[in-house]
Formats: sequence, structure tokens, C-alpha cells
Amino acid sequence: MKREVAILGGGSSGMYTAHPETYTDPVIWQRDYVGVLNFHDIPVVRDYFAHFDIPLRVLRMSPARSSPALLEGFDKLAVPVPEDLLLLFRQFAEKYGIQDVVPMLALYGRGGGAPRGNPRVYIGNGVDYGKTTTLYIVKVSGPNPWQELYEAAYDALGSDNVLLSSTVSAAKRSEKGVHLKFVRADGSRVDIQAEKLVVAIAPTLDKLSALGLDGTEAGPFERFTNVPYFTGIIRESGLRADTAVFPYGSGLHETSAEEAKAAIIEDLTALTTAINSTSAEPATFKAHTPFQSTVSKEDIADGF
Repeated sequence: MKREVAILGGGSSGMYTAHPETYTDPVIWQRDYVGVLNFHDIPVVRDYFAHFDIPLRVLRMSPARSSPALLEGFDKLAVPVPEDLLLLFRQFAEKYGIQDVVPMLALYGRGGGAPRGNPRVYIGNGVDYGKTTTLYIVKVSGPNPWQELYEAAYDALGSDNVLLSSTVSAAKRSEKGVHLKFVRADGSRVDIQAEKLVVAIAPTLDKLSALGLDGTEAGPFERFTNVPYFTGIIRESGLRADTAVFPYGSGLHETSAEEAKAAIIEDLTALTTAINSTSAEPATFKAHTPFQSTVSKEDIADGF
């Protein structure tokens, strides 16, 4: 198979970045989403959905006071990087007396780890102007917005141009292009030759190993750290609709999907037992690990 461009990554990262997961209830055939639930209100998102003729609805909050730094974002940092952006957020919050905002940042910047221990630049990047003024865009009509988006993209690309449930087993790169070997879920193999390669998967060494990175190429990726992130749906949680449950974490450490799932069920079981309710049953559980690749503040200061 020959193509001008090959894109690695089956999420919106091949189109734009996101990772929706869909669970279909086997009894009532209702679809629920356990990944992306919303998008930012920015031009590229509006154009993205408009391209596939999928309507959006904007949920707005009253905007707070903002600064030019929020408007401009952090895509292009000044050199040297301003000292305030390199402070750990707990130091930044104490310096400017904004400790009360930390819980909100933890809620709307979920998946980014412990906000107090991250450099200010990552907090500003994760909870930016788009989130603090117009929080989310959601689809207006239809029960399956994200599924419709992906189905529309699949139709636009054409079935001959999409490999579902496939993994790169080997790659050969040269000045003329790239030769990729894929293995499908059923064990069949596909070879693709492309002039250009777009890598839109999580940039971790284990995921990039099939591309045959040399030492120079692998160097920057060795400096990334990631956050374990999991999502799922619980059937018969045992919690009443008017029960408020505040999530918490035990800290950031390596956690497998099995360990995370077991911990959630253990805590839910203890909670439902305490309120004399039914036991929780997991309907689906997904790992979105690795999540949010970051480097140290020293690397940022050095111009990473």
C-alpha cells in the first residue's frame, strides 16, 4: 500500500488531539462516554466539527478578570523563561495568595497530576484562557456526539485508508520516505510506504521503539514523565442520585490498570457498605496512560 502521508494514532490526534472511549450498554444499547466529554471553545475546534457538519453548543460561565498572558497562551515562551512560570505551583500560589484556586485547578485540570507540585507553566497550559472564560463545548443534538465525529472522519478518509486495531511492528525510514509494517488484531499484516510520517501517539520510548530511534532522537523522549490516568463506568454504583462524593488520590506513582480498578472497587465497596447500599459493578474500565507528558522545570529553563 502506497500513500503520500501515514499517520500513527487513531484518536483525534490524527485529526486533532483527544481520546474518546465509548461504552454501549448491552441491555438498552445506550452509548456512554468514558473519555473525552468536551472540547475547548477555540477556532480549531469549531472548524473541526463544522467540517463534518456536527453542531455544537457552548456552555458559558461568567468570565473572570484575565491577563494578556492567558490570552496569548504558553505555546511560545520567552527566552529566558520568566521565573514565575518555573515556580512550583504551590510556591506561585503562596507568592500571590491564590491558594483558594487550587481545588478548581485540580478539578478542571484533571489528569495533570498534583497541581501544587507542578511548575506554573504546566498549570497555565492545562487550565488556560479557554477553560477559565468559556469552559466547554458540547454537541447540541443526538445521543452519540463523539462517535458521530469519528464515524464521519472514518467515512471522509475512506475504509481503504484506515487501519483499525493495528500496531506498527517495524519501520524503515530514509530520505525518500518511510516503510511501515503493521499487525492487525486478527494477526494479518499490512505494509505501507509513505512519503511523510505523522506521529500522533503518546511520545513514550516504548511506543516509539518500532520506529528505530537512534540515540539522538531518543534523548528528548527519555526526559518525559507521565501521569497514570484511568476512566470507566460503574453499573449499580449503589449511590443515591443526591449523594456527593469527593474524589481524592493517594499520590502520584506507577499504577497498573488492574491495580487502579481494584482500588476503585475497594473504595466503592467500602462506601456502599457504609451507606447500606448495593455493591458496585464495573461496566467498563479503560487506561489512558500515559497522560500529559512533562519535563522538569530545569529542562524548561534550559530551553527544552
